[in-house]
Amino acid sequence: MFKVNASASNLVVVTPSDTVPITCNAIYVGVGGDIAIKTTANATAVTLVGVPQGKDQAVNIVGGYVMSTGTTATNLVAESW
Repeated sequence: MFKVNASASNLVVVTPSDTVPITCNAIYVGVGGDIAIKTTANATAVTLVGVPQGKDQAVNIVGGYVMSTGTTATNLVAESW
């Protein structure tokens, strides 16, 4: 669990894509599963396995991707503050 001294000020529905970049501080997972991410455009993809539903997954993505390849979790929301 992570603690934040701020509330999310920007919420954006995430459609996983290998080509459309996003920037966020965390991802809310509506339906659990795997999340494949690149934290920056040039980073190596990493898969977070078995992320439970209802979780705010702390991950700082700056111009990176929530990859469609390898992502099985759904109803994802990018959170920024």
